[in-house]
Amino acid sequence: MRLAHCIFWCSALALLCGCGLDQRRVYDLSIDNRSPRDLTVGLVKNGPPFEPAWAAPEDIAMSDPDPASVTWGYHVKPGSVGHLSIEGNFASNTNAVLRIYVGRQSLGDLLAMRHDDPDRIFKLVPPGRRTIIVTQGDDGILHLKGVRPAVTPPDTMQP
Repeated sequence: MRLAHCIFWCSALALLCGCGLDQRRVYDLSIDNRSPRDLTVGLVKNGPPFEPAWAAPEDIAMSDPDPASVTWGYHVKPGSVGHLSIEGNFASNTNAVLRIYVGRQSLGDLLAMRHDDPDRIFKLVPPGRRTIIVTQGDDGILHLKGVRPAVTPPDTMQP
């Protein structure tokens, strides 16, 4: 009887703390590149649980013995539409973050970019199907339509 009470209260405490509350989410994004520039795009998570399909460039660099041979993300040419379709498990406070880098970038190039580089954009995206339109303003800066306002990436996402 005592063991049953212990198991019950431990399970209840785990649920209250958010343990075991992972959600399965699906993201189906179309990236409509209306800018005159090549883009490297991909999705990462800003929290647990870790899944290789959601690995950020810095995760790959730390875990792969030869990161120079690895690519990250997808190339979207000017005037074309790229598609990202991925699903994963998310803790209640974890979000998907769309990363867009100007140019067709190697893993090393992505890791070398400064946090404040204007050619690097991070945006939260909600689950489901969504079209993201990328344009370039007169100031040369890329602008996105179809996503939430700009977010400051957590320290865990900075190379």
